[in-house]
Amino acid sequence: MGLEPVALDGDEEPVHRRNDEVDALGLPFVGSLPMFTQLRENSDLGEPGANFEGHPQLKETLEAIVRTLAGQVILQNMQSTGPELTIS
Repeated sequence: MGLEPVALDGDEEPVHRRNDEVDALGLPFVGSLPMFTQLRENSDLGEPGANFEGHPQLKETLEAIVRTLAGQVILQNMQSTGPELTIS
């Protein structure tokens, strides 16, 4: 089983790149994820949780993305106002 990020045409460029469309929507960038063979295999098997148990670099990368995403959710929840309840 390969444990290194998959090189694409000799590059280590991410498969998905930030682009103007995402920036125009004002969506926060939560991180980049190199393509690990283990990530693809675990996902194909329906076992995404296994990605946190194998290759240390994959685990660290996923945990960093999860932390960043959780932080963005907290920020969004703090900024948005919920519905106003009026009791009469």
